[in-house]
Amino acid sequence: MSEKEKPKITKLVVGRGSTRKIAGTENFDKTYYQIEFEFPERPRADEFEQARKAGLETIEAWLGEKIEPTTAKPLDPAELEKLPWKPYKEGHRAGWVFTDKAEQLADLIRHSETGKVQIGEFEYKFSGPEENRMMFISRTPIKPEQTEPPKQ
Repeated sequence: MSEKEKPKITKLVVGRGSTRKIAGTENFDKTYYQIEFEFPERPRADEFEQARKAGLETIEAWLGEKIEPTTAKPLDPAELEKLPWKPYKEGHRAGWVFTDKAEQLADLIRHSETGKVQIGEFEYKFSGPEENRMMFISRTPIKPEQTEPPKQ
């Protein structure tokens, strides 16, 4: 392949994930890290390989860090109700909120064994498009709303 035919590489993305047990608990943490390198011009093969290895080594160090169990106090269902929930359908209680608007709740979900938590009348879990599965927090009622039986 001639010099003109070689693709011009200007960016390298290194990513890696793991699932690991949280110290002192029965819970697991699912973690994914990604590092991007941008090159001002086409890198030499050795520069590219050096960046790739540095990215992997950095991510491996992050993945090797000990995760301590969360010590956050339990969340109050009344406080969660104040979040800016968007209903999936008008009049329904199921809904979603951006994860960055509910950081304490996100921390609890992240450190749960199942990827879900139940607080009050709802079950909460992450949701979102394939490229960012943790973009939103969804809530689903544990029990459907009770309505009065028809009068006879």
